[in-house]
Amino acid sequence: MIAFLVFLLAFAIRLPGFGAIPPGFNQDEALLAYDAYSLSMIGKDHWGIFLPVHLTGWGYGQMSALPAYIMAPFIRVLGLSAFSSRIPFLLVGMAGLWFFYLFAKDLAGDVAGIAALLLCAVTPWHYMASRWALDCVMFPHFLAIAMYLLNRGIRNGLHFQDFKNLSKSARPEIINSQSASSDGLRSQSESSESLNSKIASSEIINSKSKSSDNLSKSASSDITTPKSSTFNSLSSSQNLFLCLSMPFFAFSMYCYATAFVSVPLLLGMLVLILLATKQIKIQSALLCLLVFSLFAWPLAGLAIVNLAKLDEGIRLPFLTIPAFPDTTRASSFLFFSENVPQDLKKNFAALTSTVFTQTATEPWNSIKGFGATYVFTPILAAIGLVQAIRKKMWPLLAWMASSLILGLVVNGVNTNRINIIFYPLILLAALAVSWGLETLPAKVLPFAASILAVGLGVFVYLFLFNYYNDNKDVLSKNFMEGFDEAYDHASSSGADQIYVTYYTQSKGSFWVSDTLALYSSAIDPQKYLDEGPSWKTMEFKEKVTPQPDAAYVLNVREINCFPEELFEISQFKWFAVAVPRES
Repeated sequence: MIAFLVFLLAFAIRLPGFGAIPPGFNQDEALLAYDAYSLSMIGKDHWGIFLPVHLTGWGYGQMSALPAYIMAPFIRVLGLSAFSSRIPFLLVGMAGLWFFYLFAKDLAGDVAGIAALLLCAVTPWHYMASRWALDCVMFPHFLAIAMYLLNRGIRNGLHFQDFKNLSKSARPEIINSQSASSDGLRSQSESSESLNSKIASSEIINSKSKSSDNLSKSASSDITTPKSSTFNSLSSSQNLFLCLSMPFFAFSMYCYATAFVSVPLLLGMLVLILLATKQIKIQSALLCLLVFSLFAWPLAGLAIVNLAKLDEGIRLPFLTIPAFPDTTRASSFLFFSENVPQDLKKNFAALTSTVFTQTATEPWNSIKGFGATYVFTPILAAIGLVQAIRKKMWPLLAWMASSLILGLVVNGVNTNRINIIFYPLILLAALAVSWGLETLPAKVLPFAASILAVGLGVFVYLFLFNYYNDNKDVLSKNFMEGFDEAYDHASSSGADQIYVTYYTQSKGSFWVSDTLALYSSAIDPQKYLDEGPSWKTMEFKEKVTPQPDAAYVLNVREINCFPEELFEISQFKWFAVAVPRES
């Protein structure tokens, strides 16, 4: 009940000003949103590629496809807007938050689960990422779902044979006597007395019980090192939850290019650990590999096509594996660096400032003084790491380790490129909180919990106040507030031709201007492919001579190029519209 209330609170605090804050629309959002719009209308992106597994995006830089496919039905139903483009990211973010809680609870118990949920619900990274439509934002959430399912499968999952038995209304082979969850499958932490009484009636655990000391071990310890009879029984057939996790691991790779490195690395680490600790059998690992491959093979094809530098992609009846001859994305990885030692040093410094000291901030991902996860989180995480190692929480440790390695091999590390590290970092911090609360004397426990709650509340209040005030004003310029309204005004002026300034994100950024106009115009995708854009981009340096039946979308700094005696000027935040006066 507490968890559900925290979850509802997390959702509620994300709603004020949703769609309007951040104000304006980022160019990456605009491009992804129009591709989603185009896919929903004609099944092609704005380059004319049929159902691509990866979006061509900017041409020189690509974008992930799954977020666009998730956005497509929302945009088709609600229309192309900031709200319809951003709402899928809020919903996926909330799903990721809930499954992260379930993962934390299964792995470390109720207290750690609630602590992880509460901290993540109000952490700046998760809050801010839920409010805008950047493709990479969905990556950690799909990974959280995958990790929950995998962890559930490792420890006490439903198995194929059990699923068969259940379908025949027969008693499952394995009954987890410690289960307290609504579906009866998840192990819970229990007191020594309750556990001993249940053990007395449990065939599986009785057959392997050794001493009263062994019987009083915590649920987390039991889960980490399952008794051999239980393991043998659970391994009698392949684990359903393990296989269910594989599509989500694959889906996460369609959300961001850094997953091409981090997800196979994470899975490889987990397989080695779980085989070494005899928590899975080789047959289970091979079956999971097969399921994963069924969903991830198009990305393998994508890698082959582009590493081989083919001029054309592969068109199949149900998807396209595109070629990107103009891509510059390879430079984002250390493997393709010209100076590996120097770039590795830079990556380490960027990883440290982004994740641990949290001094590197971008106003759309975090706020100076608060960091991505609050400045105290890495300190708590260091304490929690000791607990995770001591209790052999292998999934969490592998998640954290693979994230750290990713931070070293991705050049130009920032919050977006290393965003999969924040879930495990928060859980490690929650372990520290849980350990502290569970070791305190009962008399001081309410006081300590109150102090923690008040302290976190102060941080949250200050963060939200800053986000909705000072930070909003900063984002206004970065997200080019007013362009959409200015373009709409120019379109409604009755002009036959709209001219759009080069000066949007910066001087001369015509590619950004074209992208914003593409989104704001909501031009029919097929018409755009057949006829090209209906607007023209140009640079305004000198006084403009009015053209008949024209309207001009300009940066407010270019107003001097449009004399008031010749043009009617309407201003929209950072942009304006100039319409020639009637002579």
